[in-house]
Amino acid sequence: MKRISRGSRRRDRHLEVMALVYLCDEYKLHSDASEDSAAVVTVPSGQMVEILDVTVDEDGQVWEKVSTDMSGTDYIGYVRRDYLACSDERFLEWEEYYGMNPGGAAMLAADGQGNYADIEQFPAGYQPALTALKEKYPNWIFVRYNTELDWNTAVTNEMQGGRSVQAPRPGRREIFTAPDGITHPDRHWKPIWIPGMPCGKARFSSSSS
Repeated sequence: MKRISRGSRRRDRHLEVMALVYLCDEYKLHSDASEDSAAVVTVPSGQMVEILDVTVDEDGQVWEKVSTDMSGTDYIGYVRRDYLACSDERFLEWEEYYGMNPGGAAMLAADGQGNYADIEQFPAGYQPALTALKEKYPNWIFVRYNTELDWNTAVTNEMQGGRSVQAPRPGRREIFTAPDGITHPDRHWKPIWIPGMPCGKARFSSSSS
């Protein structure tokens, strides 16, 4: 087992590296960098984590040691790198330099049938529009996140006095709604996209309309 430490960089709050759990409905944070280790806590897709350290196991699998908050409780555990979406350019450059994300390019690319792993996590009705966005912005990653909020209530409250569902961060772009022409065949879910470079996040709220 090889541990690659990022040293004291994370001591500076401005250099925290955040990521989102994705490509799953839920993920069990492991107590060690091994699939056989005990589960620390189970988190949903879209859960935000802070990357603390990087470990490579004997099979060459990269694991991130992360911390996260669930219902007011802090947890520390390990997540396989391919289940994390990260848009921190400094960290991505560091990974590329040391070869710490060998599957990263493959995750951004389409398979032989033109399907993308991140987009396949979404309802079928939204995949064509998301695919069109991916083809226009190939470095975007879409992370499924269920807010468990009523769509109309969320939008109404979000638009009051400049309020946002996202905590403000330097460089974050404004939230924008789905582009004109997107179809919602079941009318049960409606998307909001929050673009980032290179990570975008799609949030879903239930709607009775």
